[in-house]
Amino acid sequence: MSANHQTIIAQRSFIGPLFVLLGYFIFSTNGMWLILAPAGATPYTIAAFRMLIGSVLLILWLIIFKKKVLLSSFNWKSLLAYGLSTFLFQISFYNSVLYAGLAAGTVISVGSTPIFAGILQWLIFSKKPGKIWYPATLMGVLGVVLLNLDAFNNANLQSLLLPLLAGFFSATCVLSGPSAVKGQDPIVAGTAACTVVALLMLPFLFIYPVAWAFSAKGLLCVGMLGLANTAIGYLLIFKGFQTTTPAVAASVTLIEPVGAALIGIVFFNENSSLAALAGIALIVFSVGILVFDKKAE
Repeated sequence: MSANHQTIIAQRSFIGPLFVLLGYFIFSTNGMWLILAPAGATPYTIAAFRMLIGSVLLILWLIIFKKKVLLSSFNWKSLLAYGLSTFLFQISFYNSVLYAGLAAGTVISVGSTPIFAGILQWLIFSKKPGKIWYPATLMGVLGVVLLNLDAFNNANLQSLLLPLLAGFFSATCVLSGPSAVKGQDPIVAGTAACTVVALLMLPFLFIYPVAWAFSAKGLLCVGMLGLANTAIGYLLIFKGFQTTTPAVAASVTLIEPVGAALIGIVFFNENSSLAALAGIALIVFSVGILVFDKKAE
């Protein structure tokens, strides 16, 4: 194998996880917009508006740039699995926050995602993650726990089942994502996935009040969520899915609580203890290994 060919392979190994990382880092601002949203906003309506606006923007992008969309070419099984998993993740995660609390819900759902993904990748695709994946992922999960060290004060076994379920559905997202984008333009695949999720979440806009979204502040929040957190975020993630294994993609999602924590520390005067900072450092180091070391695949 020539040196030039080896360089191209290394670049592909590095670029894919990097795109996934950037996409999930953008996702980390979701909570910020929920906090800033006007009174009356709920996680369900925020998520529904986010997906609806994002899918409309992506469809417009396809129309403007005259992208070819062949419905027969889609891997519908993987695409629907991704859309349904994303929908179920949001339902189980938001309810886990109600029962277990934000910290415990986040720690368990985010921390269990790469573990479930590694197991599912092995069971479904008979592909074990690379040896470096195990210590790197363990380090990242430990970082998530340190970031929310007091998360389990009021948690019990029953309340932990929902966030574990959320972690499982999050893992199935990153497991089905690479199959959904295989052989497709990532913009087309991302648009299709986003639209499936938007259609599943649409009923929430008829169940809960939505008047808050049409105020100036509400329009800013849902507009940013639709444009940045969905349209741009999905494009980055589906671009990354093309050359990233499910196990690595799931572990890279650990960057999401880091972004959320940094926003909380900088803008909302939240926990900046030594344990939290050590957790952030561990996660960043862990994700860095997973992004740059092709042996993690």
